[in-house]
Amino acid sequence: MEIDINPRSSSKIADSLTKSIGLLSTFTIWVLIVIFFGYIAYKGIAGAFSYGFKSLFFSLDFDITNNKVSFWAPFGITIFLALLTVLISIPIALRCSIWINFYCPTKYRKLISTILLILANVPSVVLAFYIRRYISPVAHKALFLNTSSNLVVAAIALVCMILPLIIVLFNSVLENKKSWIISAELLGLDKNYAIHKIVIPKIKHTIVIALSLVVGRVISESIMLSMLLSSENYQQSYGNGFSGFINSQSNSVSALIGENYFSDGSSEDVQNLMFLFGGLIFLVSLTFNTFCMEWVKMDREKVNNTSKISFFKKAKDKINWWILCCLFSSCKEWENNECSTGDFIHKAQTKNLKTFFGLIRRGLEFLCLGLFVLYAFSLPITVLIGGIKSFVSDASFVPSQNDTLFRAINNTFLIVLLSILFAAPIAFFASCYVSEYLSNKRFKKYTLALINAAAATPSIIFGIFGLFVFIQTLGWTASGSSGKSLLAGMLTMVLFILPYLTHSFYTYLSGISDNYRESSYILGISKCRTFWKILLPIAFNNLVFSVLLTTGKIIGETAPLYLTAGLNSAPKTLFMYQGQTLTTRIYSQLYESNLAKSEKIINETTFYCLLFISVIVIIAKYGLGILSYEFWKKKFQSFNFLVH
Repeated sequence: MEIDINPRSSSKIADSLTKSIGLLSTFTIWVLIVIFFGYIAYKGIAGAFSYGFKSLFFSLDFDITNNKVSFWAPFGITIFLALLTVLISIPIALRCSIWINFYCPTKYRKLISTILLILANVPSVVLAFYIRRYISPVAHKALFLNTSSNLVVAAIALVCMILPLIIVLFNSVLENKKSWIISAELLGLDKNYAIHKIVIPKIKHTIVIALSLVVGRVISESIMLSMLLSSENYQQSYGNGFSGFINSQSNSVSALIGENYFSDGSSEDVQNLMFLFGGLIFLVSLTFNTFCMEWVKMDREKVNNTSKISFFKKAKDKINWWILCCLFSSCKEWENNECSTGDFIHKAQTKNLKTFFGLIRRGLEFLCLGLFVLYAFSLPITVLIGGIKSFVSDASFVPSQNDTLFRAINNTFLIVLLSILFAAPIAFFASCYVSEYLSNKRFKKYTLALINAAAATPSIIFGIFGLFVFIQTLGWTASGSSGKSLLAGMLTMVLFILPYLTHSFYTYLSGISDNYRESSYILGISKCRTFWKILLPIAFNNLVFSVLLTTGKIIGETAPLYLTAGLNSAPKTLFMYQGQTLTTRIYSQLYESNLAKSEKIINETTFYCLLFISVIVIIAKYGLGILSYEFWKKKFQSFNFLVH
């Protein structure tokens, strides 16, 4: 007896099933994020009442033992680091990106893009040890600093961390602007002049986005800064003048949270205070990002008014003209009406007055490029040399011991695999529902805002949330509420990557042209088949790329894992026992008394950490063709052809 299944009926069932799973996934994300933010607010309010609003917001004294806990003291350090990082990183990144897109041979650009992605995913704990060993002594002598660990060195470390990511951001915009340069050159304009006068003003929105990205990363960074800065004596930092301030070792807000929450004997009031500080820096970061995005949106909608010139534009033009008058006599003669406009233009063309600023720009480009190339090559070379030295000596790759490299690799891949398996399906179906099925615009707006807010939350906040909920409250460890466990670390990482994955998936799915959807619906194809048969194959490579980058993100995280999974490993890999990962293995060497052993462990672990991240990035850049939907579809079609 044959059962005739109506194709339309099966299509409706599939459509209803996809929509229901997507709705359930979206609801799950809403519940998790609301609980997360609600709990932070609850603990933060408790901390505020414990220490008092006067001590928190109307004082500049900081001494936890005496209940003096001014938020402005560590926040001032954070603002200074953010400002210094912005002033250094964005100009260097912009000039490096200009060279890559307009002067570098095309055949090398994909290789440079791969190197940039690898550097952008270097764990902060690896970068911190690199800065401590090589950059800090050089900066100490070259910049005439009093100490080798200070705010200037911390800002340099933040620049090294954020610079590759900003260059990637600028590259994604500038690679589509080459036609403007060609048009300008056809009109007789100099290439360098066209880049700085035509292209750069057109990407000001991207520069503002880069600004928000830099500030957000600086505010949220905790592990690297806690390894470079270790003081809470803010009164001494602010009281010794500017020189004493930049040479101080005072912690930023995020680094302060990690140190005080993880320190032995920290009271419940101190822990609540750290939740409050975490919530405050989250609000600051969210407010600044919102302001930047709204400014970009308003500027795009604003009608250009050529009759009005801003005050800053006038001031800039006057300064430029004053410099030219000081350097070239023809400019002064024209200003005093001693020569005609025609003669001035002739002299300008023959004497090449424009090349003055052009030479300065080119010189700055080569200087910035040289600094970045020095960092880009020195980091992997030093890691490689250190790894080779550790392999020549007695290896610690022994599975039978507790704290071994083998066990750290095993724990890392276990957390990565399970976190992706839990988070990716929820993020995929939620992004599918929001992109294709959710018709309520207000609810869609709130959902995206909630996801973006969670994605911008510092990782240290997820760490202290996971520590309290999964360990101190639920006791999901073999030692109860006083222990650590791989399960708690894995669940914390699921919460951490879920908003990021959902945002990435939604961006790629919603970015597909509506022409595909409209054409499919006109032909009578259901929404479900349109998504699975048309939209998903188009976005498949980008979705896999997001998963691979998320894998690198998990490998590089330290703060959420050292608070929940611990710094040591149990004799066996069990979910209810603690287990160090690659990054927490590196971080644990701060507490190792045997310096020779510590040096060797750092060298071998950083080598493997960078190796795994490099492999992931190379697969993402060069191996997606093999992983693509169309590749395997053709393979199966050819196999069926051979069989039949």
